[in-house]
Amino acid sequence: MLDLNCDLGEGVGNESALMPYISSCSIACSGHAGNLASIIRTLEAAEKFKLKVGAHPSYPDRRHFGRKSMILPPNVFQESIRRQLEMFSNALQNTDLPWHHVKAHGALYNDIATNRKLAKSFLEVVKTYPAVKKVYCLAGSPLVEWIREAGLKPIEEGFGDRSYDDNGQLLSRLLPHAVLDSEQQVLMQVDHFLSGYVCTISGKKIPMEITTVCIHADTPNAAQFVQALHNFFELQKHD
Repeated sequence: MLDLNCDLGEGVGNESALMPYISSCSIACSGHAGNLASIIRTLEAAEKFKLKVGAHPSYPDRRHFGRKSMILPPNVFQESIRRQLEMFSNALQNTDLPWHHVKAHGALYNDIATNRKLAKSFLEVVKTYPAVKKVYCLAGSPLVEWIREAGLKPIEEGFGDRSYDDNGQLLSRLLPHAVLDSEQQVLMQVDHFLSGYVCTISGKKIPMEITTVCIHADTPNAAQFVQALHNFFELQKHD
């Protein structure tokens, strides 16, 4: 069964509706959303549901919710990532939860998937936290191998609520149909993942080895989608 994850602590406020149906979560740590109090609050809730937890750093860009690329001096970029991971690390000490993973957010997630220099800069900071061994990343992207080269374990991620272009990248949110809006579409997308491929917006099938599926907490009907996927996975277990 695939791991089902959500990005939480982003101010959407629907964590209680999502957590019963997911198995891991990535928690915003002040780059695009969140603060120490919200991280602690989300971790405490995650602990009750026995979820795997990870940090969700971003470009330092609350104005655009971390969904616009930024060009920052390398030292400024790394310091921002370090500050966010340190905040998550400090919050984690209030729980008995292990640090399961790191997952970049938004534009940063997409940028490090194909930009080797930026990915190396990001992973250099991640490696300074010995508790972290796993990095969630876009399945099939060059980042998968760069994570391995850094001595970390890539967790290849597929998005149940997003469309893909013919390069295997997420379709830009600026384009029509970038976000899937029906339960049927989401279930079909994830069924393709289970079959070992992604079906792009044009119908092209790209082989991918996806092990974790994300539904964004701010996607309309996110709670409906995660419940439907949870039930779908339960049926798969008994099939």
